[in-house]
Amino acid sequence: MHEDSTRASETCLIGLCTGLFAATAIASSPSLSGLVPIAVQIVLMAFRTGAYVAALAERLHKNSEGSSSWTYVLPGVGEVAASTIISDFHKVNVSN
Repeated sequence: MHEDSTRASETCLIGLCTGLFAATAIASSPSLSGLVPIAVQIVLMAFRTGAYVAALAERLHKNSEGSSSWTYVLPGVGEVAASTIISDFHKVNVSN
């Protein structure tokens, strides 16, 4: 078994939505090789959770026109630029 090359004191894991499952799997794995069996179960949990939430959302709010994507990928964007993009989005789309 290969040990992880990072130190826990220097590691921060963050996940949103089902990404929390992945962050938890990585945080609970003592090594990269130990991550594989945990990751298989986590992927199944995340998929089942996503499918359940999607089905529940469909039952609560039927939309015959379909919905637009609410996810965005911003490759190569730094933390400051991403924070600005998110802040600008909230100013336009979120009412207080």
